[in-house]
Amino acid sequence: MGNVSLKIPSLHPMLSLGNPDVALHTADFAKLAGGAAGDAAVVDGAILMAQTIVDVATTPEVRSRLLNRSQQH
Repeated sequence: MGNVSLKIPSLHPMLSLGNPDVALHTADFAKLAGGAAGDAAVVDGAILMAQTIVDVATTPEVRSRLLNRSQQH
């Protein structure tokens, strides 16, 4: 993600599965991700990404700032 974000405007969202005590890349994490918490995180992420794109598309100042940033690199 880091290399991409140096060149173009990028998003790297962080979503929760609802249990901060469960470490990434463990069996417990896989159980959470494969269940209702994982489904909810996917839906939340999709909605948030869509809202971000709508904001960029409908707010000239935001769009201009992002386009200018990507042209500077």
